Amino acid sequence: MVKKGQVWSFDLIAAIVIFFLIFIFLINKVDLFGGDRIEELQDKAKSGTLAFQQEGPLQFLERNTVDEAKLDVLVSNFLNDPAYYDYSKSVLGFSDVDYCFYFEDQDGNLVLINNSLVGVGSDELEIGGHQCGVLIN
Repeated sequence: MVKKGQVWSFDLIAAIVIFFLIFIFLINKVDLFGGDRIEELQDKAKSGTLAFQQEGPLQFLERNTVDEAKLDVLVSNFLNDPAYYDYSKSVLGFSDVDYCFYFEDQDGNLVLINNSLVGVGSDELEIGGHQCGVLIN
C-alpha cells in the first residue's frame, strides 16, 4: 500500500525533473541560435574574402597579391558612388549584415588603403578606433 506522502513526493520529483529538462532544452536552443549566427557570419566573411579574389566586379586580389590598379578602381567606386556599397553587398550576398574590408600588417596594426583610407564598406562600423571609410591625413 502506498502512502499519500510517498505519491506526492514522487509526483514532485517527476515535475522538477521535467521542468529542468525543458529548461535545459530551451537554454540549449538559445545557445544553438547564437552559435549558428556566429558561424554564419564567419562563413560570410570567408565567402566575401573569396569574392575579392575571384573574377568579378569586386576582385582586387590575384594569387594573394593586391592588384593596386583594381583596388584603386574599387576604392574610387566606393568613394564616388554612394549606391556602390549596396551593390557590393548584393554581389557578396550580405543582405542582412554590414561589412568593412581593411588591411592589417602581421602585428595586427591597421594599414591604410592608399595611405589615407581606413577601410571600405559601412560607415557604421569602426576599425582601429576609426570609422570605416574615413580618410586620414
